[in-house]
Amino acid sequence: MAYQCDLETGQRLYLENRGTQTVVRLTSGSDRQQQSQQSNFETGNWRSPPKVFRTATEIILRIDSAQKQSFLSLQAQRIGMLNTSPDLTDADVLPLQSTESIASSFKPIEPMKPMQMGDMQMQPMEMKMGTMHMKMGAPDAQSTHRFCAQCGESVRESDRFCSHCGTKLAD
Repeated sequence: MAYQCDLETGQRLYLENRGTQTVVRLTSGSDRQQQSQQSNFETGNWRSPPKVFRTATEIILRIDSAQKQSFLSLQAQRIGMLNTSPDLTDADVLPLQSTESIASSFKPIEPMKPMQMGDMQMQPMEMKMGTMHMKMGAPDAQSTHRFCAQCGESVRESDRFCSHCGTKLAD
């Protein structure tokens, strides 16, 4: 069973028990940018769902297993196991929700929409500006400009060498 917990705006915690390992994934970001870090800890098989606490300085996870009680700390994008039981007297308990698994928790990022500024237009892997048209991949018949592969200088179709750096141009 896997669980998730919303920590703050754009930050989410995922927990999953895989055998004797507890998998902890911390994600942050928005629809356009996502970051994730994951750590595994030897905690044993869970006896009950984990508990998440917020203290004044960190997030604490309590894992109860048949073998032991483990405490994990999340602080400033760092995830680590604690050697001693923390003081949770004034801590807030954060709610956990069940989820399928950690692997299915990351939503794929949508492709970028084409950008346009004035007469400049950018598609993924392609750019148009005025009469210049650059495209990644195989050159097509309608390309009107060539560039030196060494220095990037514009060269004519009939040039065999770059007039700027002297590099022999591809045929």
